[in-house]
Amino acid sequence: MCLLSAGGVYSTISEMRTLLLSILNSSLLSRPLTRQWMKPLANTADLFISQGLGWEVMRYEVPLTAQSNTTRITDLYTKAGDIGKYSSVIGLAPDQNIGFAVLTAGDRVSDVRTLLGSLVSEYWVSAAEWAAREEAQLKLVGTYENKENNSTLSLTLDPEKPGLGVTYSSRGKPFNKIIQAIRGAGGSPNAAKEVDVRIYDMGTKDGARRGWRASIESLPYDFQQSRKPYHLGGCPTWFVSSSLQLGGVGLDDFEVVVDGEGVAVEVVNRGMRERLKRV
Repeated sequence: MCLLSAGGVYSTISEMRTLLLSILNSSLLSRPLTRQWMKPLANTADLFISQGLGWEVMRYEVPLTAQSNTTRITDLYTKAGDIGKYSSVIGLAPDQNIGFAVLTAGDRVSDVRTLLGSLVSEYWVSAAEWAAREEAQLKLVGTYENKENNSTLSLTLDPEKPGLGVTYSSRGKPFNKIIQAIRGAGGSPNAAKEVDVRIYDMGTKDGARRGWRASIESLPYDFQQSRKPYHLGGCPTWFVSSSLQLGGVGLDDFEVVVDGEGVAVEVVNRGMRERLKRV
């Protein structure tokens, strides 16, 4: 490998694969440092392009399913480069835990690199997203209960919504009504609205335990209103994560306990201090 003063690097596709895998697996840097590195540092005039520490971060709208018009945002951490008639791009999709490298040579290589990088991103990132949903249907979706507390929880997969839907009754009382009562006590304008509870994998783990976080959205959702600053409805929920607490623990703090095959056997709501076994 030869490093030039202009920043050009000669390498092979197998070496790029090794490099990208080392980032995804945090084998060279610690996991916290890797997670810190894989964050945007600055926005640009383009709503879908940010800059990171060495990264060109592309925000990509991924269809939830092959048949769905609903999308969610995922970030592609990419780095492109050219020298003479050589052009390349590498990319990582941390949400899907996949990466790619495209190395080209010849005439108009920047155009070829861009086209191939776009095709790989469009098809493989979407395919990984859909495969993850199929796996969630098999390993996570189901009913969980705590008979002693008269509590039940269901995880569902909606083809038009991201994450997993949650229907939860804690000690005989619907979880969404508990949330509404707490919001109402603070005089929130959202108090009278219905809420939708969905949980998302945070990518944290401790042995068999996986960290999940609930997004508690006010309904009905108004897409146009949500694009305005300081709107009261819609989905500002990630700004106020764990703002609803019981004994210093967020009511949106969930854990999923899995067996050796990755199948969920228990769901824990840490805020409610409640463990529910899979039925």
